[in-house]
Amino acid sequence: MEVVGGKKNKDLVLQLFILYVTPLCVYLQSLFFATTNAWAAIYIAMIAGMMLTNRRFSVQVKSTDSLFFVFMLIACFSSIRAGEYLYFMQAFLVLLFVWGYTKYDIGSLYRYLDVIVYFGIACATACIIQELWNGFYTGFVSKLFKSQEVETILRLEENMGNCGLMSQTSHSAACILNAFLILMFKNNPKNKKIVWGIILFLGLLLTGKRAHLFMGALVFFLSFFVGYEGKKEGNAIVKGSILAVALVCVLFIVMPFLPADNTIAKGVNTIVNFDLDDEDIMHGRELLYAEAILMGESSPLTGHGWGSFKKTVSYRGGNTDAHNIYLQLFAEEGVIVLAVFIISAIVLTYSSIQLLKKLRRKYPEHSVEVTLTKLAFCFLLFFYLYGLTGNGLYNIDFLIVLGLGVSIIKRVKQVTNV
Repeated sequence: MEVVGGKKNKDLVLQLFILYVTPLCVYLQSLFFATTNAWAAIYIAMIAGMMLTNRRFSVQVKSTDSLFFVFMLIACFSSIRAGEYLYFMQAFLVLLFVWGYTKYDIGSLYRYLDVIVYFGIACATACIIQELWNGFYTGFVSKLFKSQEVETILRLEENMGNCGLMSQTSHSAACILNAFLILMFKNNPKNKKIVWGIILFLGLLLTGKRAHLFMGALVFFLSFFVGYEGKKEGNAIVKGSILAVALVCVLFIVMPFLPADNTIAKGVNTIVNFDLDDEDIMHGRELLYAEAILMGESSPLTGHGWGSFKKTVSYRGGNTDAHNIYLQLFAEEGVIVLAVFIISAIVLTYSSIQLLKKLRRKYPEHSVEVTLTKLAFCFLLFFYLYGLTGNGLYNIDFLIVLGLGVSIIKRVKQVTNV
């Protein structure tokens, strides 16, 4: 068994990769100087080169992640055929990290994850500033981002929610949610969890992203249930159920006092009065889903090629993804690739649950091993759930967090020999 976090040796490759996870994967494409994809390409090439020449680089494909490995190879090949060169580089970087950079110290990763927490707090604080002092915020982001990104930020603020330090509400909500999960799972002081947790929660509410709020809450609570056995499992389920019922009661009590456009009120209303014809719930997604199904049915085995949906389907005067990665994969790559992706998702999620079960027999709840595995479980499950309504597979800030989750599972297994 390897010693976890024995020496605090700096791992520059791991540090640069975590910086790319949040926030550089977004910033290198949206900041005022990023007029082309050159900055992102240079950064990716630099990390990839450092990985390939590092002594920690060792290609390892295991049975539990082999299908996902195959899928990522397909994604790389298909995206380069479609001329999506930046996506190819991004997907290739994920592939290199997950299956090549396999000997990093998990204690170092545990410490470096604080970067995501700090940026998430900064992003949530910016969401609050955007709400309270909009003039100051607008002047700030107009200097930080490209003009087209600023237009998007202001449009989303008017119609949906706040973007904070990101160029999209979905990017902002994702980085805030990831920061919240890391903050809560790591062995931080209670006062730190309370103060920073409140800031992150308020920031997430202000993004207006109901999917992130409720799916994030779901995976967070599930992480406390899975992996327990016997009496501990029963106790965890009882405690979690009581807490869930209490929270639901509180939501319904306070909901009448909240503004109609509040994220919580809208989210609860979405669940209670779910209707596919409700524009506030679907935002036209039913039309995108229908188009994706029609595309897939016209070429069910091979699809129409990577990126073909966004290139061919017009939506409200522009092009967009299907907002459902499963239907879009069916339309673009066909049923075989879709099956590979879905089966790999099931295998990876089940593997994370089994690993968590074994670790909880050997390690304390706040150990590095259990903490990282709970995070990996949440990263994976949220990605696959959010894929029902979002574009996670086609956005690098979501895909790279999925890759980080898979990498954590692989590395913890190696270190603990379970």
